[in-house]
Amino acid sequence: MKRRLDEILRAQPQVHMAGGMSQAQIYVTPAVQHLASVVSQEADRLGDEYISTEHMLLGIARLAEQQHQSPLGRLFAELHLRASDIDQAIHEIRGGAQGGRSPG
Repeated sequence: MKRRLDEILRAQPQVHMAGGMSQAQIYVTPAVQHLASVVSQEADRLGDEYISTEHMLLGIARLAEQQHQSPLGRLFAELHLRASDIDQAIHEIRGGAQGGRSPG
């Protein structure tokens, strides 16, 4: 999987900035904004107060399924990774309890 992901990332356009990143303005793309929205919805759906890695993985998996012709969508399909399976695994690991609650 790591090898395939490295291949996908190397094939993506890259930006090189003169003077280093300290002078660069970084903008969030619409795709990243959409991912953030999907991830937030996953946290809400699971009843969690904050976003953690499982929400990120679920969000990425859902987008991969929606965009099945994208490089990430093809990778998830090759690996037989489905959002429903990831969601089920999270529920099994949590034992039905909600995760991501702030310590109180």
